[in-house]
Amino acid sequence: MISKKLYILFCFCFITSNRIFAKQIKPQDITISDRKNEFYCNWDNTQRKFSLYLPEENPKGIFIMLHGAGQTIQSFKSLTKMEQSAVPAGYAVCYVSSGKDGVWNSGNKTSKKDDLGFICALARFFQDTYNLQKESTFLCGFSNGAFMTHYTALQKKSPFGSIIAVAGLAPLKTWTKNRINANCNLFQVYGSKDDLVLSKEEEKPNVQRAYPYIEDVTYFWINHNKLELLEEGDFGNNAFLSKYGKNSKKFWLMTIKDYPHQWPASRTTGFELSDIIVEFVSSSKIP
Repeated sequence: MISKKLYILFCFCFITSNRIFAKQIKPQDITISDRKNEFYCNWDNTQRKFSLYLPEENPKGIFIMLHGAGQTIQSFKSLTKMEQSAVPAGYAVCYVSSGKDGVWNSGNKTSKKDDLGFICALARFFQDTYNLQKESTFLCGFSNGAFMTHYTALQKKSPFGSIIAVAGLAPLKTWTKNRINANCNLFQVYGSKDDLVLSKEEEKPNVQRAYPYIEDVTYFWINHNKLELLEEGDFGNNAFLSKYGKNSKKFWLMTIKDYPHQWPASRTTGFELSDIIVEFVSSSKIP
């Protein structure tokens, strides 16, 4: 049985999808699963799966959520609880599966899957469906999903106004080549004991890095977008949060002391990260 809200969604899609893209998701490409909130999408001759959570009214924005390597939609939903924070605030949340291999093709050339094309097409599909702008379309990922958020954000025609990257950065080659495209808002979260997101303090001579240093990403994002430090200070039990911004541009950096390569748990940090993410995208423009 299709809910009235979802039925209206798919009827509305047919008459609002009028933009032209090289590859496009059409309403007939999407089918409804037997499970509540779950859908399938035919993309590039493969079947993709996503779960969609909607507020009562037309959403004022949407989070597209990318899980870490080996995770599933359900495990990532249980880990982040993003829909519990975002939906009451008026945002839609879409958890997306990377497929049977459980890994996103984030530019490391480990796969020929067109994850970039699919994620961007899905974002544009929702923009057409709900009349959303780039500024209200957000990409959030953890670990391998965070690698994918950065990889997507550094493309010239990225449809995302903000990205939230937890424990992950763009591959070093992608960052070096495409960082000039770093124009969206960014909320970067990492633990000081993360073995993938490294600080220059942990620099190891003669060791080839796969990702840029966190300081290099921070410095470039702030200076490239001409941002100013607005406030910073201790946050929760063991975190430090810095907020930069100017006009509509924002960059937040959260460093969690002695925290490993994990999604921050509220029982340890003293805060629910999903609440802070909603606050990040909801914060008003800065004079």
